[in-house]
Amino acid sequence: AIGRMFCYHRTFILTRALAQHRAICPRTTRNEPRVIADVRAVPQSIPPQGVQRRLMATLFSAQSVYNAAQIIAFTPLPLAAVFFTGSEVYAGLPSTITLVGRALVAYPIGWFMGKVGRRLGISFGFSLSVAGTLLCAYALLAGSFALFCLGALINGFGRGAGEQARYAAADIVPPDREARAIG
Repeated sequence: AIGRMFCYHRTFILTRALAQHRAICPRTTRNEPRVIADVRAVPQSIPPQGVQRRLMATLFSAQSVYNAAQIIAFTPLPLAAVFFTGSEVYAGLPSTITLVGRALVAYPIGWFMGKVGRRLGISFGFSLSVAGTLLCAYALLAGSFALFCLGALINGFGRGAGEQARYAAADIVPPDREARAIG
């Protein structure tokens, strides 16, 4: 009975999503391309070559430093879990919580960046990572595993937002170079 109820619920949700999709994207002819992406998130013009190089260098530098900091912060998570709990059973919990945070923030931060711009969204993500890392450091000093896991979750939120910086690079280059910019 539960399986049948789940199946009906899933069918209802899929049917409703399809109806909403058809209301937003009406049927087109076979030769006419469909517009899937939100046009507001894509810049209307490509910046000049000099501006492109400066923006790409800035994005590349910020993303490189950010990824190095994330590697440094991510490595001791299992060691801290073993330190707090005294058991190796929970060693993967903070890393898993970080991954869950990355997954949970993916859609909301994309929506946020579409509304306020990529620069503010990426800055917000970097700020979340700093706040999560500081909370983890405080939890280590206070000896609180729950606070440490909360810091790992917030750090995951920031990491999910910060990883969208490479898609910002695709917005500033011509369409034939987008794949290389995303890299």
